[in-house]
Amino acid sequence: MSAMLGVVLSDNMLSMYMFWEMTSVSSFLLISYWHENDASRRGALKSLIITVFGGVLMLAGIFLFLIILPVVLMLVKLLNLLKIMVITIDM
Repeated sequence: MSAMLGVVLSDNMLSMYMFWEMTSVSSFLLISYWHENDASRRGALKSLIITVFGGVLMLAGIFLFLIILPVVLMLVKLLNLLKIMVITIDM
C-alpha cells in the first residue's frame, strides 16, 4: 500500500521508479501467498513479468526524457530569442 502511495506522491522520477519496483515485488508476494496452489504461482509470475516489463519501459522513458530535455530547453530559448528579435524589429 505504501509503495503505491509512493508512486503517486513521489516528487522526482528516481523515487517514482523505486516505488514502482517496490510495488512490483509487493504484488508478486501478495499474489504468491498461497504458493502451494499452482494457479497462484502462475498468477504471481504473470504479475511479476508484467510489472517488470512496465518498469523497464518506464526506465527507458526516463532516459529518453533526460536525453531530449536539453534539446527542448535549447529550442525554447532559441524561440524566445527570435520572439524578442521580432519585437525589437517591429518597433
